[in-house]
Amino acid sequence: MINYDKFGVDEVNDIIILRKANNHIPHDPKDQDWIAQQATKAVEADMVKKERHMVDVALDLLDDMPTVSKNKEGEDLLDVPWEIKDRPKVPDNAWVGSVIQCLRIEELFATQKYVNRENVSWHIKHPGETHDHKNSFPNIIKSTNGDYLIYDGHHRLAAYWLMGAEFANVWFLREKDL
Repeated sequence: MINYDKFGVDEVNDIIILRKANNHIPHDPKDQDWIAQQATKAVEADMVKKERHMVDVALDLLDDMPTVSKNKEGEDLLDVPWEIKDRPKVPDNAWVGSVIQCLRIEELFATQKYVNRENVSWHIKHPGETHDHKNSFPNIIKSTNGDYLIYDGHHRLAAYWLMGAEFANVWFLREKDL
């Protein structure tokens, strides 16, 4: 569960909607489908503006978060915004059987104490991407007591949270199924 008071910030109420801009394909301007498509592009342009605004807001919120420690490279470490629980042992091949689910970010629990400020900043600027371009969704495991534990993806989820997202798509497993 997210503890907003810990950071001295209010929950950002806007939810970012990520869209890729459509490529312009010439059409007959009298064609009703073409007109509807152009109206959709106008809405998407507004969404891109909103997305840019949310990135700026998220980066400002990130800048305001206090550094609580430094890693061995001297980079800033921040408290995770979730309550911390023990990380269960999961066999490496278990994620092959995982499914994609959409979960509420505030209902998650962390399994590590800190996130790296630079890494969270990178994820804010590159939502939905990873450094290695392999696993874009965080890995979440539902413990036997019903907690949704972040197994991998603390930085991505912290970025989504700072951008005002309420939900995130994740790779999901149940501990009881292992």
